[in-house]
Amino acid sequence: MYFLTKSGDVYRCVNGSKKIDCLASLSAIAGNTSVSTHSLIKDKWVIFTSSEGVYEFDFQNFQITPCRELKINNGKVIHDNYGDCWAYNNTGRIYYINSKSGEIKNFQLIPEEKMKYIDYERYHVVRDDRGIVWISTYGNGLFTYDIQEDRLEHFVSEGKNAGPIGSDFLLCLMKDRTGGIWVSSEYSGLSHISISNKGITHVYPESPDVFDRSNTIRLLTKMSNGDIWVGTRRGGLYNYDSHLKTKIDNHYLPYNIYAISEDSRENIWIGTRGDGLKIGDTWYKTDPSNPFALSHSNIYSILRDKKDRMWVGTFGGGLDLAESTEKGQYKFRRFFQGKKYGLRIVRVMAEDEKGMIWMGTSEGICIFHPDSLIANEDNYHLFSYTDGNFCSNEIRCLFRDSKGRMWVGTSGAGLNLCELSDDCQSLKYTHYGIAEGLVNNMVQSILEDHSGQLWIATEYGISRFNPNSHSFSRIISSHLIH
Repeated sequence: MYFLTKSGDVYRCVNGSKKIDCLASLSAIAGNTSVSTHSLIKDKWVIFTSSEGVYEFDFQNFQITPCRELKINNGKVIHDNYGDCWAYNNTGRIYYINSKSGEIKNFQLIPEEKMKYIDYERYHVVRDDRGIVWISTYGNGLFTYDIQEDRLEHFVSEGKNAGPIGSDFLLCLMKDRTGGIWVSSEYSGLSHISISNKGITHVYPESPDVFDRSNTIRLLTKMSNGDIWVGTRRGGLYNYDSHLKTKIDNHYLPYNIYAISEDSRENIWIGTRGDGLKIGDTWYKTDPSNPFALSHSNIYSILRDKKDRMWVGTFGGGLDLAESTEKGQYKFRRFFQGKKYGLRIVRVMAEDEKGMIWMGTSEGICIFHPDSLIANEDNYHLFSYTDGNFCSNEIRCLFRDSKGRMWVGTSGAGLNLCELSDDCQSLKYTHYGIAEGLVNNMVQSILEDHSGQLWIATEYGISRFNPNSHSFSRIISSHLIH
């Protein structure tokens, strides 16, 4: 049995003996100092001193020598759940020491300027089942470190690198039995982070070898037969089956594809940004001299209603209804002409269980019954921030879940569960934002999984929402966590 005194003397007591021997004295080498902490690393006893750096006691030759790799004073040591050491000394820099190999790496987790107003440096370190190390800081958010790839990633509560935490002042970190990570903070309560690494398949439509923005996805739509259509920023249109096997690729259009749908005859309708609408092999574009042409060539949404009518939402020209002609072509009836410009910016459409069409615009949510609008173009209901009957004007996405509930994603006002009154005169909504646990208020897309939970894509990450418990889990899927 070995003992280490506060002054750095190492003693040994042999089993069965009442004698205690002094094997080495730190003061003989380092002078007048004291031990701040210590740890067993590989086959040596690493001793951190208050003023003279770090020393090692060798159990083979009973000698104390300076540790050349660690030159820190008054160090403190914590151990992760795998037994590895993490040393720090109020500089914002933390040292990772592999207890088995003795390998040392260091990271500047908190900038020096931030350390000036952090009175108490503190870290918590947990390694998950995939070998990713999670490090919480007090004042500079959350870090993940991939030991195999030697890669560090930083998450903060706000700004460009905003991630799954509500505050940068973190107090504790732990891993549960399912592999989830729990983070507590000083100002924003508790966050539960689910890791979406299992079962993920990465699809690069253009090529995994290109390093520009060609693989940026502008369109992702599932058809009635299970086929998945993908449109890229490069103008590529790709068709995959339900197993992500390629059916059609390398089909390029001169403009980005923003919408795709199919009619009752299984014709594919493709809406582009700037080049109009393609139905089958025929293109339709705006023509100022033709009142029956498309109202605008920017097509952002296409909807087939319960009566198989095809509605085309344009970005700048309002809403168009496609009507077939005797020659087998289409003419377009225009709606919302002469209305507020924001109402003519149609980003998304969805149909509810009662056959009402919900239209997301830059002037709020516009709701109408198709038969009523066709009969009278003023038969619609508008709910907006401007009119004081909704929380936002900018509607980014609409989703009807398996229970028929309508969810609205906004630009800046988070997620909203909406219920239209029977007389359609009022819209009741329940708001969920950052304060309720949503990772970010800029909601871009909403989907539902087989368990009835909603996956909310935002500008700064993904949240999973349980409608029954009204609770969020924050999902991380980064280049570290694949």
